[in-house]
Amino acid sequence: MRVLITGANGFVGSYLANFLKSRDIEVTCAVRLPSRKMKGFQNVIVPKPTASEDWAKALKNIDVVVHLLSRTHNTGERNSNTLHIYREVNVDITNALCDAVLACNSVKRIIYLSSIKVNGEHTPTGEPFNEQSTPNPQDHYGQTKLEAEQLIESKFDASQKDYAIIRPPLIYGKELKGNLLTLQKAIRHGIPLPFSCIHNSRSMISLGNLSSFIQCCLTETQASKNTFLVSDNTQLSTGGIVEKIARESNSSPHMFCFPPTLLKALFILLRKKELNEKLLGNLEIDNQFARKTLNWNPDC
Repeated sequence: MRVLITGANGFVGSYLANFLKSRDIEVTCAVRLPSRKMKGFQNVIVPKPTASEDWAKALKNIDVVVHLLSRTHNTGERNSNTLHIYREVNVDITNALCDAVLACNSVKRIIYLSSIKVNGEHTPTGEPFNEQSTPNPQDHYGQTKLEAEQLIESKFDASQKDYAIIRPPLIYGKELKGNLLTLQKAIRHGIPLPFSCIHNSRSMISLGNLSSFIQCCLTETQASKNTFLVSDNTQLSTGGIVEKIARESNSSPHMFCFPPTLLKALFILLRKKELNEKLLGNLEIDNQFARKTLNWNPDC
């Protein structure tokens, strides 16, 4: 099997490329610039990813496309006028790639990595998101990921080609990024964190579990034209996330109890709604459909 990965030099892409390669799957990495080539892999240069003709050249002899390339979430852009920038990357590039896939005889399936942000930012206690949950994106990232999903469905539902859409929650691995990296730095510096009294519940997924699910989607017929919500089997509180990061960093966390109601009031006062949702709120995923449909078993 020959797989093309877009966004192959990113956080998920670089791990996935090596994961699939170790399982004797032929991987080609699509990159925009020669300087971004992945070592140890065949690479194709796509200088203008919004042009379907550039993708057409990259798709030669490819069986499945795993589309990871996207403009990721940026907290500081929630209220700024950047929707067109997100749409250009997350929707326009996806549109060009889909047109090229539909015109290519060799490609049979596209696997699109979306985000749980399509469903929303938090869940009520005991009511995890599942595949029947109504989309409710709260920012430009979630909105344009939903638009890309809808575009893929509209283009492929009437065709003989397949797609699979995957919505993961927060993704973690050895090389952390974003808020997890910030937490890791705080832990390593011995900064006391006020999370020991927070008893929320948040779903996450490891790079290994996400990659194993993507591998299932490469060949399983049951993946065809389905959307999947995926996660690890266990949920963690914010304090549990801190403890997990500390263990994997060979560090000792320093946490103390700060009343959640006061912490929430502090975030509101500082206009940090995003932090309030992430650190105090729930975001749970029911992964049963993904597990049962593709006989997928997350490691944790």
